[in-house]
Amino acid sequence: MSLFSKNLRFLRKKGNHNQDEISILFNKRANTIGNWENKKSEPSLAELIKLGEYFKVTIQELLHTDLEMQSFQHDLGSKIRSEERRVGKECRSRW
Repeated sequence: MSLFSKNLRFLRKKGNHNQDEISILFNKRANTIGNWENKKSEPSLAELIKLGEYFKVTIQELLHTDLEMQSFQHDLGSKIRSEERRVGKECRSRW
């Protein structure tokens, strides 16, 4: 599972959760979540489905998309568009 561990850690931290909280939500031991994040073990398909539903991502995204990079690019794009609007308004007001 190429990006799963990284994505799980990113989604957990993005939601301000610690491993204990996630373990309770998914009825797992805290060390199980740590093992998933450290590539020591992998969740079952049923667990992947539940994780995807909880974090509102597809299994495909969970396994194969760098969600942290995708989030960064989305945030950067939003900032750029916001700055473009601000500069556009400023330019129009000068004319």
